[in-house]
Amino acid sequence: FKFLSEETPFKEGASSMDFYYLSLLVGFYSGKPKVLKNGEEFIKFWPKKYAPLKHKIVALFLDTELKRYSIDVKNKEEVKTHLKKYIVSNNSDVLSKEGIAALNDYAYSGYLTIRAEMGDAPKSSTAFLIRYTDILKNIKI
Repeated sequence: FKFLSEETPFKEGASSMDFYYLSLLVGFYSGKPKVLKNGEEFIKFWPKKYAPLKHKIVALFLDTELKRYSIDVKNKEEVKTHLKKYIVSNNSDVLSKEGIAALNDYAYSGYLTIRAEMGDAPKSSTAFLIRYTDILKNIKI
């Protein structure tokens, strides 16, 4: 993503969280997280810029997890049992350490998919976004 940080619209203040989010969406869409072994976490907390969106991101994450494990959303007890490990009650962070780790696993999976599908770095942000959209369209769920 280095080359993108110099391109419009990314150069107008894009943070590493923006690139994390692009990777996260691909990871969510594929529904296949991948654990980053011997690596650092992508994020440990919500950047201020993304604080207003954290509940939407968490909702996408939880929905992805329910689909991944084929949990019937009508079975409230099963949903609650599965998701309680990811949620922190009475905390502004919303996600537990396990939840953040799972979020990072989806982002890492998405990052690997983007790298594999992009091949050579696109010459412009427009070319990147077109290829990024194609990646999302071509993911086999």
